[in-house]
Amino acid sequence: MTVGLDLGDRYSHYCLFNSDGEVVEEGRVQSTEDALRRHFEGEDCLRIALECGAHSTWVSRLLNALGHLVIVANAGKISAITGSESKKDRNDAEKLARFAAFDPKLLSPLEHRSEERQVDLNLIHARSTLGRARTMIVSALRCLVKSAGGRLPAYSTESFPALALAAIPPALSAVATPLVEQIVLLNAQVDGMDKEIETLSAKYPRDRSAAHRTRRGTDRCRRVCADAGLARCGQQPIPSRGFQSKWQAPINLVSG
Repeated sequence: MTVGLDLGDRYSHYCLFNSDGEVVEEGRVQSTEDALRRHFEGEDCLRIALECGAHSTWVSRLLNALGHLVIVANAGKISAITGSESKKDRNDAEKLARFAAFDPKLLSPLEHRSEERQVDLNLIHARSTLGRARTMIVSALRCLVKSAGGRLPAYSTESFPALALAAIPPALSAVATPLVEQIVLLNAQVDGMDKEIETLSAKYPRDRSAAHRTRRGTDRCRRVCADAGLARCGQQPIPSRGFQSKWQAPINLVSG
């Protein structure tokens, strides 16, 4: 038996095929762990196809734990679904089931990262987010001072809060001080995450030298992430530029 499961934020649509390729059941189930467990637990081993997306990581792990064979389809390579004019959850679930039943390779299957590897990568994503937030606040503060006829000299991010306060016009102190305080807080948080990221080089000893060769900050995060394999699954590295969703590992074909 084969199931196509089109995942949604609130509800997921499913389509069940028998061995003759006939639809024997269709419906929807809430996109929660309890609801999916109730629906699929205790069933004989099913081949379940679903598209990679925001929910596919935890759903695929849950279904695998329940004893089912899960195929995670690379959505970007299935034009029959992504390019369809009749883009409906029910139709997508049926197409996923048909592909999985008769030729799983058409789904361009991929494998998600391990849970431990994903946790390490989440740390790098969080650090990157804090870094972008800090850059945005620094830029906003510079623009604020410039609009009043002043100018903040080029400081390092670490020394920026203390030195910037002395250069901010008194008239802007009330609105600028909260921004400077946020930069101080973000500096502390980023520094703490940088130290955690340094420990990843011990976890992935093959890339320890690469981690030491890079300077502190974003470049080091990117190098540790890419070289240590946190952003990949298998042997193919993720390109440094271009779209690669945070839940998707490079394609690793799994047998149907």
